[in-house]
Amino acid sequence: MNLLQNEDQLIIFNTGRYEEIVLTNYRIIYNSNKSNYKSIFLEDISSFELKSRTNSIFLIIGIILLCIGLSNITNKNLIADLLDIEDGIKPTFWFLLFGILFIISYLGSTVNFVRIYSNGGSNIEFKSKIKHSEIEDFIENIQEAKLNRVNYLS
Repeated sequence: MNLLQNEDQLIIFNTGRYEEIVLTNYRIIYNSNKSNYKSIFLEDISSFELKSRTNSIFLIIGIILLCIGLSNITNKNLIADLLDIEDGIKPTFWFLLFGILFIISYLGSTVNFVRIYSNGGSNIEFKSKIKHSEIEDFIENIQEAKLNRVNYLS
């Protein structure tokens, strides 16, 4: 990446994948493994969007498994009777274990989607598992750089 004349690199933001976003005092540059390159001048940025999504199916399955496991604890032979086995303790343990694992998977499945919109040009879009607060800080840095750039131009 070549910088323009009098352009200074301010921040490099690694999205956690094979992408990086470089903030300079003139523009924001998105580079994805040399196959996708976008650049937007700071004064041309119109808005930002940050969404977080989780995979809810992990939570649903986890709760169902925990409920089955807990119901077997209160009704000692429920699973043993349903599965026609003699010892209901082992299935109870596995239902509880997998229920907890699915809930932990749900908590770890959060993905942040970020869009940086430009005035009429191409937008920069990426997803990241980096903490929501770190992405918010990066967006605030872009906004501050944009403010400095607009003040410089006027």
